[in-house]
Amino acid sequence: MLFMMIKTEEDRLFVEELYFRYRNLLFTIAYKRLHNEALSEDAVMETFIKAIDNLHHIDRENPTRARNYLATICQNIVTDMLRKMGKNPVVSIDDEDFGDVTDDYSDPQDMVISKEAVSIIEDAIINLDPKYKEPLILRRINKMSIDEISQTLDISKEAVNKRILRAKYKLKEQLEVKEVIKK
Repeated sequence: MLFMMIKTEEDRLFVEELYFRYRNLLFTIAYKRLHNEALSEDAVMETFIKAIDNLHHIDRENPTRARNYLATICQNIVTDMLRKMGKNPVVSIDDEDFGDVTDDYSDPQDMVISKEAVSIIEDAIINLDPKYKEPLILRRINKMSIDEISQTLDISKEAVNKRILRAKYKLKEQLEVKEVIKK
């Protein structure tokens, strides 16, 4: 049914190849955050539906870029699914980079403030330049190694490390301005 949406035979074959090559990777990306097989399968299908609608954005000559593009779509779909379910995506950020974070919610107002802070952090991550956002998400949310990120993004390990550090620095700046963390 998915492939029936595609108009040309060339595009259909291309999407089939992408599907059979990357469906397991995309499922893994989704499952790591959703912890549910059915929802993860839905996320994979939605990823390919969006990919079909945006075939002109997929680099047919560079499989690494195609994989990265699909992984980014999948991550965004999972984030949207979590928001719709009322769950905030978990973002692991080193405490030493963003100040002390406490888990004491003795006062309901503290919990509301914390949820607001999580929302601000999510927005700050979403608004990062993709050049910095992608390595950060792959490392912190998808738990990929520096080597795996290097291969996925087709950049050197040093570039991966620099981009993650710059992403953290830019996030820290944004969060200081929004007074989520102290300067």
